[in-house]
Amino acid sequence: LYDYSDLISMLVDPVWIGSFHEESMVPWTYNPTTGVFISYDDPESFSHKLDYLEEVGLGGAMFWELSGDTEDHILVDTLHDRLGG
Repeated sequence: LYDYSDLISMLVDPVWIGSFHEESMVPWTYNPTTGVFISYDDPESFSHKLDYLEEVGLGGAMFWELSGDTEDHILVDTLHDRLGG
């Protein structure tokens, strides 16, 4: 299991191949050496999910694990900037 903060560090290694899945609107990365495939959320995918939340008039959002964010809280800040506090 990888936290978003772990992924930020891992993705600087060129062995990781990544892209953005347009249908599900989430990024993914793959390491052909180890066979590890990871899909995850980032600020862009959060923004797409928040667009949907606002479009259909939902009252809020939740996420599973606050400690998986970066030290500067980039994911939580994305939610806060859009939904207010």
